[in-house]
Order: sequence, then C-alpha cells, then structure tokens
Amino acid sequence: MKKLYFIASMFIATAAMAQIPNGNFEHWDSIIAPNPINYQTSDFGGNLPPTAPPNVTRVTGYHASYGVQLTTILFGKDTGFAFLTNSSNNPVKGQGGIPYSQQAKGFRIYYKCNVMAGDSAGIMFVFKKAGSIIGTYYYTFTGTTVPYTLLTKTFSPALTMAPDSVIFAATSSNAIFGGTGKPGSTLTIDSVTFTGVSSQPAMMNGDFENWVNDSAYFPQAWLVNTVGMPRTTDRISGKYALQLETGASPRNGGQIQEGYATDGIDYRVNKNHDSIIGGYPYALASDSIIFYYKYTAGFAGDSAWVNLQFNKNSKNISGWGMLIPPSATWKRVSKYFNIGSTPDSVLVNFSSSKIYNPSTGGSVLKVDSIQFYSQILAGIEPISVGGDIKVYPNPAKDMFYVDMSSFSGKLEKINVYDMSGKLVVTQNYTFGGVKNTVVSVDMNTLSSGVYIIRLLTDKGEEFRKISKL
Repeated sequence: MKKLYFIASMFIATAAMAQIPNGNFEHWDSIIAPNPINYQTSDFGGNLPPTAPPNVTRVTGYHASYGVQLTTILFGKDTGFAFLTNSSNNPVKGQGGIPYSQQAKGFRIYYKCNVMAGDSAGIMFVFKKAGSIIGTYYYTFTGTTVPYTLLTKTFSPALTMAPDSVIFAATSSNAIFGGTGKPGSTLTIDSVTFTGVSSQPAMMNGDFENWVNDSAYFPQAWLVNTVGMPRTTDRISGKYALQLETGASPRNGGQIQEGYATDGIDYRVNKNHDSIIGGYPYALASDSIIFYYKYTAGFAGDSAWVNLQFNKNSKNISGWGMLIPPSATWKRVSKYFNIGSTPDSVLVNFSSSKIYNPSTGGSVLKVDSIQFYSQILAGIEPISVGGDIKVYPNPAKDMFYVDMSSFSGKLEKINVYDMSGKLVVTQNYTFGGVKNTVVSVDMNTLSSGVYIIRLLTDKGEEFRKISKL
C-alpha cells in the first residue's frame, strides 16, 4: 500500500455558534494519478498537499512507450521534490525493496535532466542480504542534458556477495539528504537495468511501461497527516469515519510519527518549521465536545489524544485536552469544558499517539461524529436515523413519551442531558431494543428547564430538545 499524506481543502464556517464542518466524515475529496507499478511516489501528498499537481508523471520514453519524469515544484509556500522508490519507507535506511539474487556489476539508465543551479537530482541502488545492507550506490545529476542520454556505471566498491533484495529510488532534488530543493528541477529516466547479470529483477519495472491509476481520499475541511488511508468504512454511523495511524513516514525520512487531524491550516513559518493556524469561528466559554472513537495502541502505554485550542484575535488564550485510552469497540465521549473567557475561534486536534515521533508504530485511532454540545442546542441534528419517531408532549410536566410505532428500526437507549451536557436520565432496552411501541421517560426528579433527548437506535441516533415545566 502506498504511504500517503493528506491535507484537506479548508473552509470557514460563518455561524457564530461553532459547527464542526464534516464532523461525521461523510464528505471526501479524491484525486487520481497514474503511478508506475511497484513504486511509491511523492504524489498524493508525499512532500506536498494532495491538492498540489502530481510531480511524478508519465512521459514519452526512450524505449517503448513510457518513461517517468520527476519535478520539484512550488505549491503555495512549500517546495516539494519528487521521488519514486520501491522501498517501503526510507531507501537510505534500506527499508523494503524487491527480491533479487543476482550479483550485479553495475547499471545502465537512459536519462535527461534540467536541474536548477545549486541543486542536484539523484538515483540510488541499495542491495540487501538477510535484512542487512551490503551495498549502497548514489549518483547525482546536475545541469541540463537533452535528449535522452545513456549513463553506464560500475558499482564501486563492487558487491562482495549476491543479494536477496534490491531497492531503487530516484529524486528530482537533493532534499533526500537534507537539501531544500529548487523548484523547476527535473529528472526523466527510462530503461533502468543491471549489468553483468543474466536476468533483471522481476518486479523492477525498470522500463516504466506498467502503470496504474492510484486514487486517494481526504476529508473535506480537515488537515490530515497519516500513513495509510484516512478513510475507513468502520464507522459508528453513515458510510465513513476518519482513521489516523502512527507509522513510518517517507515524508520525514522514514521516521516514525503519529497520525494527526486538525481543523486548522498548515502555515510555513520557515523551511524548518510549520505551525497550525486558523480554526472555526467559536464564541463560547463553556461547552462539551462529543465524539465516538475506537483505538488500538501499537505499544504498551500509548494513548491517543484530543486537544482544543481556543484563540482570540489570532492569539491562543486557552486550551483543553484529554488522553484517549484503548477501546476495541466504538465508545462515546462527552467532555465538559469551561475556559473562563470568550474566544473567537477554536482548533480541534486529534492524534493517534501521545508521543511525538515514538520509536514504534502501529497505533490506530478511528474517530466519527465529532460535534459540540452547542450544535445540538442550536437544533443541529448531524445524524438522522430517518423514519418517524415522535416525542411528546413538549413541554412536559412529569413524563414524556417516545412513539416508535412508525419507525422501522429498534430503540436501544434513551439519554437525557441538561444544558451543561450532564447525563441526568438514562434508559436501556435490552435484548436488542424495542420496536413498534411507545415508551415513557420519568422527568419528576428533574428541575424545570430545557433538556436534550438522545435517542440511540439500531439505525443511528437522533437528538431532540424538550422543556420541563
């Protein structure tokens, strides 16, 4: 599976009451780009947001039909060099590769390039045996060479034994070794073969004739950085949920990093530092955040976390957060907060690990149906189970009733919350819930005021507002 990084298209809510756009993760954008089979590339956000144009493209080859062109591009304030590799993560560290047991003497490649002054493109071969590197060879390209030109090199020093696997990688700039890269640098290659051997690697695809249309999905209104796919059908409602995974990042040289999602915007402070800014308009000092999650810790003691950052006039005035413990099943979280002052915006952030750059990956966080309690109070019903569920009377004095006679599903639970988000009444219906009936809820122990009714059914959930006389 291609390792992908996802940064969403952003938009700002106009309502004074915060609505977390796409908090149920039902709205996704997608991109499709051709990529050479058996390679992962910088397309789909390997070095840039996936909204940037692909910088690994199929072009006319020297032999047969196709070659591959890598281009360093400028997108917004970010410079992104192009790469392709059959490594699973970081070719410099010898991660991944394809099977090959021939003791190659050298290589041949047809290339052309247009590399900006002060920059250099490059190709790399890494040979391994039993998981250990036995030979690494890196070659650079500078200046301009047109048309396709043959480059033949002998490996020096020579391989001392036959390998069992090989990695090939190519870049349009020297950024893989810490450089910044220069926009406009290009490297075009075709017909990569080894010399002094009787056969080529079966999975090399060195003539770049075999391509596949890869697709990626990223959630609207969210900036997401994760390995693997962020969209999952394992959800609490609707069709999709968000998945964040801690794992090795080809974007950061194979370094393990946590997956994260935020409603902010990635702002380039300088070439070595990014900052998250923005967020959604929000003007409440106290509220509750509600969401569902599942979490698997990749190593002992790991936790996911959620954090809210409250801003006013573009300055941070307060924050709130909590660790998210492992849960094999979907679990509902409702947490009250009071920051003591009124913000004008909020950043909502989730992460799959509590440690930045942990030593081990594998932690997976799934999140769905994120909302503020104020959304419910404002009459927003982000999850609808459909059908005709009646709640009456409203206002109520001693009892209210939930009429399920016209609803095709089953009622599993009724929760009643006060205006602070505190659960004040709950009723569970065991043995799979109740259907085609009317149930009553006693309100005699409650004070006069407004309450929120949460109806959980086998088809989803709905919220209703009711007044107690």
